[in-house]
Amino acid sequence: MPSTLLTCTSSSRPASPNAGDTLFETDTNKIITYSGSAWKEYEADGGETITNGKSLHFDGTDDGLTVAGSSALDLDNNFTISGWFKTDSNVSWSAIVWWGEAVAAKSRGFGLNSSGQLSFNGYAKFTSGQTAVSTGTWYHGAVTIKENTAGNSQISTVYLNGAIDSMEKETAGLADFTYSNTVIGQSNYGGAEHFDGMIDEVAIWNRVLSPSEIAAIYNSGVANFNLLGNTGNYHSKGSLVGWWRMGDGTENGSGTTIYDMSTNSNNMTMASAPAYVTDVPS
Repeated sequence: MPSTLLTCTSSSRPASPNAGDTLFETDTNKIITYSGSAWKEYEADGGETITNGKSLHFDGTDDGLTVAGSSALDLDNNFTISGWFKTDSNVSWSAIVWWGEAVAAKSRGFGLNSSGQLSFNGYAKFTSGQTAVSTGTWYHGAVTIKENTAGNSQISTVYLNGAIDSMEKETAGLADFTYSNTVIGQSNYGGAEHFDGMIDEVAIWNRVLSPSEIAAIYNSGVANFNLLGNTGNYHSKGSLVGWWRMGDGTENGSGTTIYDMSTNSNNMTMASAPAYVTDVPS
């Protein structure tokens, strides 16, 4: 005979649960399991979810986040960058994530070009999406860089809202760099390319995520997908090398440090003062 889960609502969860207690929430249609310290939530597709209530607002002038970073962030080939963003204005080269050597000719960028298209910038080598984003709207963006060993080159693929927006083979390859740092909301050289708007849930993996994995992250809908759990179509928790939750991590919406929620401790320090806000993807 099949077993039946006990039920509750989100407002009537047991006050003193035991580790392993599992119930079905009738008002949210989620299965919840108590880990011993917190309730873990699971959507109908099997993906574990987490609470996302904050993002960071960057003023487009001097706000940013920076970390010198460990070797885990020294990535040139075979990696993925993902994040949610919402612009107040689209300026020429509005950076979401920038990394590499702190000189223009040897850096890498992921952000919006002058036409408001999500783009990978390898210094004079670009892969730009086909879609111009609108201000005031949340989007999910991702880029994968795959090494083409046969051609001594890279293949960069840009995703917007879970779907491929552009793919390009960089036939001449990209300039080598000596890794300096990784930054969010600005370039990593001279503090230019400042982002104007909100950024949330930025993550980096040292492997190329599949299209179905990127779609699964986007389809969480409210940027509440737990990247440290292999569930549904997502199987890359072991390759996660950086995850900055912009207020929902250890920082819990205060202070000037944005903590890396992967296992690498690449915590970012605020440059100027990007603000914690409750405007998040929904």
